[in-house]
Amino acid sequence: MIYRLAKPGDEKVLAELIRKFRSEIALMRGRLGSFSPEEARRELIEDFSQERFIIYVAEEETLCGYCVFKDEEQTVWMEQLFVDPAFRRKGIARQFVTIGEALAESRGQETLYFWVHPDNRVMLSFLKSLGYDILNLIEVRRRRQGETCPDRVEIFGHTLHYGKAPG
Repeated sequence: MIYRLAKPGDEKVLAELIRKFRSEIALMRGRLGSFSPEEARRELIEDFSQERFIIYVAEEETLCGYCVFKDEEQTVWMEQLFVDPAFRRKGIARQFVTIGEALAESRGQETLYFWVHPDNRVMLSFLKSLGYDILNLIEVRRRRQGETCPDRVEIFGHTLHYGKAPG
């Protein structure tokens, strides 16, 4: 497996991986429908082309995963992590975390930060297995239209109230 920075020739396959990521996130949040190839391409070209974003890919004959890091005020955040289902449970996500930790360290930081949706239990369990735990960042927002998240979410033994839909 090769881990490297994304390059211009990766755009088509990388956009497809972003589409799959966004579609999985939508399903996790209880929304039906999928992210279009054009929306994924636009996110890659318009959003992630900014200098503060760093994209790594995992490649084994073809791209099979990607990770987007954001370098913001000397803090490195893992913004997105996706591994194609056919390549999961092979250490790819763990390697992306290692890459992110090295990025953070190279900027004088002691840790890599994550934003994880409370319903993303797979990612939360994965991060917990690597020694990460909840810190002090709490997302406060109204439930999005069409979202069917539960009212309460259990995270690392803590029950959080997620809120009811407006109206």
